[in-house]
Amino acid sequence: MKIEDPNEKIFMLSNDEFIVDLAAGALFSVALSNRGRVFIAGLIGGGAVGSLEEQLDKARFTELDLGCKISAISAGLSGASALTEEGTAFIWGRFGKTVLNVPRAV
Repeated sequence: MKIEDPNEKIFMLSNDEFIVDLAAGALFSVALSNRGRVFIAGLIGGGAVGSLEEQLDKARFTELDLGCKISAISAGLSGASALTEEGTAFIWGRFGKTVLNVPRAV
């Protein structure tokens, strides 16, 4: 869900940072801020991501530090990806029989 109107800052993180894109898998969500930071919550690839309490509906978003500015995010059924401004893609989650617990640049 791309937030087209910059005046629609529904998901504010601070006075000058807000969510510009959201992507969701089966049991997790990924968010991208206007500063290129990625946040994630839920269950992905069979494991918890973000700050997960006992119940999934109480999951809280946690920053996923990829060490660079991200320009786009996407999510599938049980995996997610992030694209840097330079064109490097990071992927993580479960892809068939492959599990990537830590985001890997490809």
